[in-house]
Amino acid sequence: MSTIERLEKMHKKLVAVANALKPSLNPDDEQESFADRKAFLDDLNAALPALIAVARKAEAVNARWETPTWKSAEPTAKLMNELRDALAKLKEQP
Repeated sequence: MSTIERLEKMHKKLVAVANALKPSLNPDDEQESFADRKAFLDDLNAALPALIAVARKAEAVNARWETPTWKSAEPTAKLMNELRDALAKLKEQP
């Protein structure tokens, strides 16, 4: 299983766990604890798709680098710019 597949699987599990926990995240229980747990789940849920995007872009750069027919592949600069954009989005995550 590739890194991307593992990350996507983790994200799907996270969404399932977050949905299962929603009934137990009772705002009437210790308000601060509820807010902390919800914020953690929200941050993790937001960060994983960005991390998956970075992994995809990194794999594309690596595949391009390893390609024996590099002249017929898309320019490495384009892939590097996409990787930089994906990394910037990941840095924007709280």
